[in-house]
Amino acid sequence: PVAPPPAGNRPAAAPASSGGSMLGDVTAKLALDIGEIVYNKKAIRNAVVELDARGGAVAVPKLSATLPGDMVLQARSTMTGDAAKPNVTGEFSLVGPKLRETLSWLEVDMASVPASKLQKLSLKGRMASSGGNVQVSDAVFELDDLKGNGGVVVTFGVPLSIVTSLNIDTLDLDSFLVPAAAQKPAASAPAASTSAPSARQPAAGPSIGLKAKVAKLVYNKETIQGVDVDVALQGSTLRLNDVKVGNIGGGRFAMRGTVAYYSAPQPRPDIAFNFEAPDMGRVLKVVGASGPSDLGAVSASGGIAGTIEQLTLRELTVNAAGQNVKASGTLALPGAAKGAPQSAAYKGSVVLNGQAIEGAIDARLTGKPVITADLRANALDLDKLGGGSNASARAPARGQQAAAAKPIDTAPLRSVDGSLKLSAGTLTSGSLRIGNADLATTLKDGVLTVQHFKGGLYGGSLALAGTVNGSQPALALDFKGDANNLIIGEMLRSTSGTNQFGGAVKVTIDGKLNANGISIRAGGTTADQIKASMAGGTQLSGHIFVGADKTLQILGTAAAGAASGVIDQTLGNLLGAVGQRGGVGVGNLLNAISLVLNRFVNHDSPIAGQLSIAGGVVTDKGLTVQGNRATARISTRTNLGNSTTDTTINFVIAEDPSAPYLITTARGSISSPSLNVARGTAKDPPGMANTLPGASNVPPGGQQQQPSRSSIPNIPLPNMFGR
Repeated sequence: PVAPPPAGNRPAAAPASSGGSMLGDVTAKLALDIGEIVYNKKAIRNAVVELDARGGAVAVPKLSATLPGDMVLQARSTMTGDAAKPNVTGEFSLVGPKLRETLSWLEVDMASVPASKLQKLSLKGRMASSGGNVQVSDAVFELDDLKGNGGVVVTFGVPLSIVTSLNIDTLDLDSFLVPAAAQKPAASAPAASTSAPSARQPAAGPSIGLKAKVAKLVYNKETIQGVDVDVALQGSTLRLNDVKVGNIGGGRFAMRGTVAYYSAPQPRPDIAFNFEAPDMGRVLKVVGASGPSDLGAVSASGGIAGTIEQLTLRELTVNAAGQNVKASGTLALPGAAKGAPQSAAYKGSVVLNGQAIEGAIDARLTGKPVITADLRANALDLDKLGGGSNASARAPARGQQAAAAKPIDTAPLRSVDGSLKLSAGTLTSGSLRIGNADLATTLKDGVLTVQHFKGGLYGGSLALAGTVNGSQPALALDFKGDANNLIIGEMLRSTSGTNQFGGAVKVTIDGKLNANGISIRAGGTTADQIKASMAGGTQLSGHIFVGADKTLQILGTAAAGAASGVIDQTLGNLLGAVGQRGGVGVGNLLNAISLVLNRFVNHDSPIAGQLSIAGGVVTDKGLTVQGNRATARISTRTNLGNSTTDTTINFVIAEDPSAPYLITTARGSISSPSLNVARGTAKDPPGMANTLPGASNVPPGGQQQQPSRSSIPNIPLPNMFGR
């Protein structure tokens, strides 16, 4: 905003008429002469008021009074010109040579103002009138050595309105404040009553307004620019018509509203505000507050109404540090009017980074805090609750510990007790998506008890319960539960994007999986220790369905004879084996693969067995998938601490169960293992060309096939619990 002109450069125009004067269409004269008026145990002497109203103009033939502190008010104006539409001219003067005495009489607290300040006041200007109002224009204002210009408008309405306008170029607020170190401690006052506003509140009277524009305000040796204040006081209500700050540490602020019972122990604000700062650290420095220097951009807006002990929040929005919070509801803070609140209770809605949550939160703040929360959400993405920052994913700087190796601080779990109930129509985290999620937990003396966590998972159901024990420096986890009827196709679509693989030959994987008797235990002081100490297991059951199109069925028929170009160009492309001639027996191996695949496609293949965890290593016990005259026997050793796996699947056919017919392996990093397939030593079924290593089958083209071993494509392996 454009700054107001410096004081003295040009006279200020009279403030705009406020309208609504009862004397606008009245012809009347009034004279009042009072020798002494006692207020606050001191006298106002020689109070004289004379008014002459005619044709919409109001003259003040005489206005005078002497206030405590020898402050003298003198004014005189007369009518001239056309009697029907007269002009009013005159002079106004208010001079107080002992301003501190006058302010003490008015019970203004000056403890924080240096004794050398607030010594004298002067306001002198020209008088005029229009619309039944009395105006003071082109006024020169002086407060000690501070100078400015402005005016006054008096409106004879209901209520009587007196508005003073001031334009100041530079106001050094620091010079009007005693340094904090030099201030005397305030005497302890009796506890303020927190009862409802009583009859002691001032009765409604005239409206006293102030419109002030300060181009530059110096505070804490910092310059604040564009301060624009428009306020009015009537009785016990302070009206904030418009309060704006154009530049405070690079930020800006605006506020409107009212404060009822503003001088009572519990004022009742009803305000709306807006604040924006590109660098909050600079703003904190200007106002003399401490805080992190890297807060960055901060903005806040919304409405607040009520008292300090019972507030209503209306779309109160805060954006900071990559987080966005919007709250609408009621906040109760019993005891806040006397000091620290004894408790806090919030009921309403909160939108955190676009995630809407409704419910109630109660907190007992005396002694050890106890927090109780009952929350609901239609859809809740846990990954978004932490904001858009990816700082946690960054590699640690040189000399810093990796996050997984840093000690886990369990003290926060012991610092508070409470309970949480959360229900969400959809709860998501990464690829994990749980429908109708229902969570109930309690926290007592550092032990977080998950009474139940249940919901729909991949078309099936999940139910878990357990504890997170933070009563000691080392964290301990113990969970049990079940997962039933998980749809494998949905699991693959969620974790890998699709459950259909292949090009010329398309294979669709589906089925249902059960994991019963899930048991997970772990402990340690770091994330690495917890992963390395994990123990437990689960019983797997269900079935897998591998659906294939007609191309693979045709290949199954071809597999009974010699390898053909069709196999080489279709199934070979699917498995990524073509193009590796000279090192791979393509024809023989593809015949064996196609035979095994056809024994697992287009029907339900039961799953059975156990997975066990010990020392952070997952191993199997009798884990099998039963196909049509073929069995897949799975042997795995997956190290959760190192995130590596060594998994082998032996495919055994009914015609020769003495040895594996086909062997596949997955070794290396869990995220990108090296996958391979090799021909076992079991014999081929009767009527099928020999596919054993070293066989002399010669496919079309006349080239001898080499010993069979080939890499297969990296088909993503699903994790039924997401990440």
